[in-house]
Amino acid sequence: MSELVERYHAVLSQIAEACRKSSRKRESVRLLAVSKYHPFESMLELARAGQLLFGENYVQEAQEKSAALREEGYDPARMIHIIGHLQRRKVPQVVGNFALLHTLDSLPLASALEKRAASLGIVQDVLIEVNLGREAQKAGIAEEELCAFSEKVLDLCPHVQLCGLMCIPPADAEGENVRPYFARLRMLRDALSQRIGQILPELSMGMSGDYLLAIEEGATIVRVGTALFGERVTPKRWVWKKGGCDRRSKCLERSIVTSMAKDTKKKGQALPEAEETAAPPKRSKKKRIIIILFLLLLTLVGAGAGGYWWFFIHKPGEALFSSKKADAEAPVEEVAQEEQKKGEAAKKEEAHDSSATLQRPHEIPRGKSVVVPLPVITVNIFEGGGHRYLKIGMEVEANRDISKEIKENEARVRDAVIMLLAGKTYREIASPEGKVMLKVEVMSRLNQILGSQRVTRVYFTDFVVQ
Repeated sequence: MSELVERYHAVLSQIAEACRKSSRKRESVRLLAVSKYHPFESMLELARAGQLLFGENYVQEAQEKSAALREEGYDPARMIHIIGHLQRRKVPQVVGNFALLHTLDSLPLASALEKRAASLGIVQDVLIEVNLGREAQKAGIAEEELCAFSEKVLDLCPHVQLCGLMCIPPADAEGENVRPYFARLRMLRDALSQRIGQILPELSMGMSGDYLLAIEEGATIVRVGTALFGERVTPKRWVWKKGGCDRRSKCLERSIVTSMAKDTKKKGQALPEAEETAAPPKRSKKKRIIIILFLLLLTLVGAGAGGYWWFFIHKPGEALFSSKKADAEAPVEEVAQEEQKKGEAAKKEEAHDSSATLQRPHEIPRGKSVVVPLPVITVNIFEGGGHRYLKIGMEVEANRDISKEIKENEARVRDAVIMLLAGKTYREIASPEGKVMLKVEVMSRLNQILGSQRVTRVYFTDFVVQ
């Protein structure tokens, strides 16, 4: 048994143990082997050992490996998932060719998927990527926009099937610090499923360093790469075969000088001279000619624009000398009068500003406050080793009667409060600081829903734990 297969069986054993500890069925969790940048031979070896789900980040690499798998007698359309960010121009190469897309993160992408799937007469399964860490450098839907985004996809894209959610925790979260993100994604999935009235069976979360924690928090797909294949080496450049991929050869060959040096050093051999001095491919003659012509065109355009400005707009010498001559000939008395007028205007402006600042705050009319109750909400929160139910009742104070608006938007208000409570523990909510923060968040969300700053204060009427 090879080292790769031994690592594969070790990972399967760890998944089974995590399922047992969480009182879950083993078949409820699927292992997705992330084979990005790893040779096709390793992928094929795992497939022969029984692993039939693989994840790829790049469409071009996934297509090459898909063709090689097909030659080996496998069905890549059921085996390969796309887990990297997908550009819209790559959509025609993905729809219908891969089992599941994990990274739906925008309406334009959903529209492109819908258009392609409708033209083929099929339905494409997808997961919505959620940016729980609010990281600017990462793609994904913000959690407060998740419900609205999902409803639009359901309304506008009948050929796009929502199967669940996916997340990648922040890079600085390690160990137990990633658990709250996994728990929050599960709660968001449950709330969304109830909102849209559709079962969302999949939760894609957890990688090599934290997939056991993800299983404990409800993951149905864990994306494991390094724990199976070992450390990946990012290729410096790809070397493509002119005649395509042979059945028994690598689909993607990589010329990586550093990895070759390590291997040959272990064996006590010298690095082959041809590989050591390999130079990157040069640009074609046609491309170089196009670049030179483009630079010449830019130079001509710049020169023409500069000449037009100099001869037709600038008129060298005229404006500069005429202004200086006028200044020199201006009488001293006229200058003094102009300065006096400027001083009087400045004094009037200062007097106007001072009168404005003397206005008393109590002179500004204020409306009377109105107290309006919010719908009572019961949520499932995490506490210690289990879950508890929290019943919350609230009243809000507003600068006018908003009972009608609250009643019309009751569902949105309820969902907003549930989203704010998602992922928080009872200890976080019940502390004085947590209650104050929750009041502030509820007031902010209500004002967003109502479209103006109408709510001025929030009170708790019920705060019961069951």
